[in-house]
Amino acid sequence: MRGAAVAGLVVLGAGAVVACQPGDLSSASAAYTTDSTATAELKRRHVDVSWLTCTGDYGGKGGATARSSPSPTESTVVSVDCQGQTRDGRRITVEGKVTRAVDGACVRGDLTARVGGRQVFRVSGLGDCDATPGPTYRPPTQRGGQPTVTVTVTRTIWCTNDPVAGPWRASDRNRERGTPVAAYSDGVTQAASTASSGYLRFPHPHGDLVTFVAEDDVWLAPLDGGRAWRVSADNVPVNHPRVSPDGTAVAWTSTRDGAPEVHLAPVAGGPARRLTHWGSARTQVRGWTPDGRVLALSTEGQASLRRSWARAVPLDGGPATTLPYGPVGDVAHGPHTVLLSAPMGREAAWWKRYRGGTAGKLWIDREGDGEFVRLHEELDGNIEYPLWAGDRIAFLSDHEGTGALYSSLADGSDLRRHTPLEGFYARHAATDGTRVVYSRAGELWLLDDLDGAEPRPLDIRLGGPRVDLQPFPVNASHWFGTAAPDHTARGSAVAVRGAVHWVTHRSGPARALAAQPGVRTRLPRTFRSEGEEWVVWVTDAEGEDALEFAPATGAALGTPPRRLAAGQLGRVLELAMAPDGSRAAVAAHDGRLLLVERETGEVREVTRSEHGDVHGLTFSPDSGWLAWAHPGPCPSPSSASPTPPTCRSPRRPRCGSRTTRPPSPWTASTSPSSPAAPSTRSTTSTSSTWPSWRASGRT
Repeated sequence: MRGAAVAGLVVLGAGAVVACQPGDLSSASAAYTTDSTATAELKRRHVDVSWLTCTGDYGGKGGATARSSPSPTESTVVSVDCQGQTRDGRRITVEGKVTRAVDGACVRGDLTARVGGRQVFRVSGLGDCDATPGPTYRPPTQRGGQPTVTVTVTRTIWCTNDPVAGPWRASDRNRERGTPVAAYSDGVTQAASTASSGYLRFPHPHGDLVTFVAEDDVWLAPLDGGRAWRVSADNVPVNHPRVSPDGTAVAWTSTRDGAPEVHLAPVAGGPARRLTHWGSARTQVRGWTPDGRVLALSTEGQASLRRSWARAVPLDGGPATTLPYGPVGDVAHGPHTVLLSAPMGREAAWWKRYRGGTAGKLWIDREGDGEFVRLHEELDGNIEYPLWAGDRIAFLSDHEGTGALYSSLADGSDLRRHTPLEGFYARHAATDGTRVVYSRAGELWLLDDLDGAEPRPLDIRLGGPRVDLQPFPVNASHWFGTAAPDHTARGSAVAVRGAVHWVTHRSGPARALAAQPGVRTRLPRTFRSEGEEWVVWVTDAEGEDALEFAPATGAALGTPPRRLAAGQLGRVLELAMAPDGSRAAVAAHDGRLLLVERETGEVREVTRSEHGDVHGLTFSPDSGWLAWAHPGPCPSPSSASPTPPTCRSPRRPRCGSRTTRPPSPWTASTSPSSPAAPSTRSTTSTSSTWPSWRASGRT
């Protein structure tokens, strides 16, 4: 994070909160409020914000000044500059002018947010100006008239009238726990020292232990919190681990051998055994039967992946028994057997607020005679993960908009909600018969009972080397796009995994010419201009395709590549560069052939094909001519004139299709010749006066 080293410039840290009432439009207040409202808006637009920090000053970019607000005769406008990053490494910027701010609640002005170079929103205001003001940051005053080097540590104060107004820079996990965040003016923001817990899913409690999935392995940990240890070490997708009723074994679904199958391992440690060999993509462990067998769902032997049947798998590896419930999505054994109808195939958090015909529905056998009746038919939501906790049937549902845990009595009465609706879905609920544990935003939460207990997070820490968080090399040949050598054949511009690199053929380092996270670059082409090697490529940094130019040695430090024709090219299919570097030819997805002048950035349309894409772009050695191919119209047949031979000959393309052979490269002796017929090579001059063709074939 960026910061300043003088008292006159301050960094607005995540916990910079000292008041709960609105103030005047100061630069610090505007910056703080922009930070909080912009973060909320980015998350609403599904941007996974890791951190964001804002500075502000009057009239231009800089730091948040410590002086007082402008006098009434001045124009009260604060320029804000926010910098941040997503969890996958993309850069976040929010810039603009603020003319009004209600502390912690809203800003008004002109604000633009970009993520990875792409514009996410441009708005005239953020937040609700009628809302209760949140906390305000007050910058320190300057001492002695001269700036001094300071280190400022701020503290978090929760507003009694707004309990959710807290450390905005902290993650949702820290916000929920109330973790204070310290801000330092040297540009480093650090959270309270906590071990990284990873992303935890599919929990199941038993006794004083809880099992769960993290980093593609099954883990066990103390239910009261602490360090976890691995049960499996396969590093393959796994799900739904369940501890046996006697607490001696853990069963789960593993893809270690390809298709998901049921695996079993002892809680005390030891190798895992594979219990099934079904080969079904819809195999999933769901728990244990009352007689101690593994309860699993599978579509093995069924004609459709929606027909998942419940099966009881013995621990000795013998054949499984199909339970007499028909196609189901889950089974909950307890005072009464409860079934979940076969759902749509994905959990509710993946397809939020789904209301289609394959949404999960509950059925209960209240009399024990095998006759099931619908339970909670009045709930218009997607129900999943039914379970018994005491004499109450609990389940997850999103009928109120967000997935939460609910419970009721067996007759459907006394419906209660046990988890909050704000933020993320509650997922993967499981029970040991009394307590309920579930996952939310990668954390595990525990309900000690369903009689009024509040959910509390489990403080679980993962040990080990955290292999999945370590960088690893990718296979360049797998992600290789295109390459273009320079005229000396000593180096090439290479597109690999959305980035453009310059690679020398014999010695010397490879250098990245364009490698910005969240931006795709492709189709690099080389050319020589004024004795220097250059590279041009296509980029989508602004959301739409554009051309970028940079020397093969790389742009000067702090100087971005020159970008031209953004938003004017459509989707670029082919790119060719004139040997003298004067212009580029672009074949667009809509059949246009365009010329882009390198010096002026002017874009000219040469031709437009209504019957297919232009392709095979080739410049002559002197850069004065351009050849290409595009399909032409098929002559209309008539009773007096059969279809022309050009439409029937196997050596010519059929009408309305692309030509099968693009123009061959120019040679020194090649001169343009007249096109013979539609759907063949066309040749034209790139000068300002377009040539006209004579019968002799000369211009």
